[in-house]
Amino acid sequence: MEDSSTINIENMEIQGDSKPKTRQKTSDVWNNFTNEEPDKDGKNVKCNHCLKRWKYEGTKMGTSTFSRHMLVCKKKPNFGDVGAMLLNHDGKLRDKDNVIDPKIVRDLFIKVSVAHNLPLKWVEFKEMRVLLKYLNPSVRFISRNTHALDVMNMYESEKEKLRIRLNSVPGMLCLTSDIWTACTNSGYMCLTVHYVDEKCKLDSKILAFCSMPPPHSAPEWKLYVMQS
Repeated sequence: MEDSSTINIENMEIQGDSKPKTRQKTSDVWNNFTNEEPDKDGKNVKCNHCLKRWKYEGTKMGTSTFSRHMLVCKKKPNFGDVGAMLLNHDGKLRDKDNVIDPKIVRDLFIKVSVAHNLPLKWVEFKEMRVLLKYLNPSVRFISRNTHALDVMNMYESEKEKLRIRLNSVPGMLCLTSDIWTACTNSGYMCLTVHYVDEKCKLDSKILAFCSMPPPHSAPEWKLYVMQS
């Protein structure tokens, strides 16, 4: 006698959704693209920035096409939504902190030299280079001669900017000179220009700075000139 409680699993129909599960998209590139209903050409993926469309047929295609597009997309933002990331030449995301602009580094070297009156050879200090290399292996070092040329180029550039700025001043320019003696008994003279800008604010710029040995008082200076 057959047991009526026996269940024939082979003849049972499994109920439920028979559609295959969609594989979850894990690539970071999908932060910049959206799946949509296919258009008349079958294109179903759209760039979130320039709205260009592609035909995407699933994981068998890969995402290299989208990664390459992000390298040339003219309307892409600075990737602030994904933690300030950038794409390298392989189409892969990399940390923006690892990207070093040599021009910016050289400009910062100039500011450090001028602000702290450092010798030009400090850019060749071994300890400094070891530190920078540790912070970022892609940093490019320069010689003291290159650094000296950078300093002079920036000086000429800032000088030309000042000349253009003074030519655009709507009012008159006022020149003043100041002479003083430092604690080391060294004398100096500074020539300063004063002007009122377009916003009616008083501004001033140093035009020249040179050594001027004492004495600086009028009678003593007259005697000094006569003796010279």
